[in-house]
Order: sequence, then C-alpha cells, then structure tokens
Amino acid sequence: NYHKDDINKIFSNKCIIGGSPLFDNLLASNVRYVNNNSLLLMTPSFVTPFQRTVLLKDKRVSSILNLIRYPYIENIRQYYPSISFNKLIEDIKKYCQQSTLLFNVKSRCKTRDYYSNEINSLSDYHFNMLESEFYPMTISQKMISKAKVMIATRSFSIMESVALGVPAVNIQQPFNDKIFKKLDPKGVFRNMVRGDYEFSIVNYPGCVESVKWKNVKCIGDNVNSAIGSYSIKSRSEYIKKYINPWEDKKSREIIADAL
Repeated sequence: NYHKDDINKIFSNKCIIGGSPLFDNLLASNVRYVNNNSLLLMTPSFVTPFQRTVLLKDKRVSSILNLIRYPYIENIRQYYPSISFNKLIEDIKKYCQQSTLLFNVKSRCKTRDYYSNEINSLSDYHFNMLESEFYPMTISQKMISKAKVMIATRSFSIMESVALGVPAVNIQQPFNDKIFKKLDPKGVFRNMVRGDYEFSIVNYPGCVESVKWKNVKCIGDNVNSAIGSYSIKSRSEYIKKYINPWEDKKSREIIADAL
C-alpha cells in the first residue's frame, strides 16, 4: 500500500496538469457577462434511474415501471414531493414570459428525448439535432454565449457557461446509479467531482447557483438569484480553480511545452 505522499510523488513525476484546450477560445479576455435576451435550458439525458422515475413522473406508465425497476430510496422519497420535468419547463416558460426573455432549449439528441413535443410547443427555439453533424461542434457554446442565464441538470456545460461569462443554475440530482457506484465505490467522483458542496464545480457563489431537484419550487427565484449575484471576481476564481490556473498561458501551450 502506498502512502498518500508517495502517490502524489508518483503522479507528479509522470503527469502534468494541462487543463483542457476546449476552453482556450472561450476564455478570451473580452468575454464577460452581457445582458442578452434569452434563457437557455440544457435538457437532461434521461438515462439515470432518478431521471427516469422522478423527472418522468407525469408520464405515469414509464415512470412507475422504472420505479419498480429502480426502487432506490431517493427515487421513492422524492417521487411525489418533487416536480416533474414537464412542470419545470412550464415554469421556465412562465418566467421567460414575465421577464421578456426568449426560451431556448438544447436537447441531447444522442439519448431519448421524452419531451420534444412539449419543448417544441413551449420554447422559442429548440435545438434537437445531433451535434456531431456539425463541425466544429460548438452549438452548445454558441447558444450559451447568447443567453442571459443558463439552466442545466447534471451537466459539465456549467463549466462552459462560466468560461463564457454567463450566470448558471445547476439543478442537482442524486447519483444513485448502480453503475456509478460500482465504478466509484468510495464516492470520490460522485461526491467530490460532481458534488454540489459550496465552491464546487456546480455550486460556486457568484457564478453558479445550485439547487437540489427536490427543492425546486419556483425556478424563477433561482434564476434571479444567479443573475443578481453574478460576480466577475467569482468567475475569475472559478476559472483559476477548475479550468485554467495559468494566467499567462493557454492549456494547449502547456500541453505542447510538456511534449
């Protein structure tokens, strides 16, 4: 068994922190929060047990069958008290109408989209094509950059939103997937990387507002809080902590130098 310090030495000799070149162009010095006129919703994948039960509960047959298939404690406890995904998009539409914002949605076409008809009816623009058909694949980034605020559920698009200077709302859901638990038995990824503790990737005061799905009552309050508390200073701190710690170099330059 290795001691923690020994493991750190091994990794420091064999690895470098290179960041992600994906964010290099997003971190342009002139990127900043602007008063755009749309709200962007990034839809969930609907592949996790929680999403296929609680979020789908207005689709009674599918959700009940999935609840029987995935009788996890969070799914059972939150099934009735929590809102459905359909209720969420209806509430977002009302908020956008009251705030004179366009309601734009980007779906993940690679997974089943249970709500395409409802989204098409409620949204002003719905992108639901395979992004791989476009090159370069920057549809998400373009849609985020034109938004006043972005809402995401269990998505690393939160990082893109921060990089682009757009306030974000993260709606956190339980990580109760059996596959995740097998791959991550100690919960390091689930609790540390994807956890919503304060100053985490998905909960960073000043640029990312986080609310648990079971606590979503009035999504407009969360959106207003994210917009009202937005801070250039917080964005800079987030970028330095999670995206690019080097102020004078881009990730691609760090990686190229190492090679």
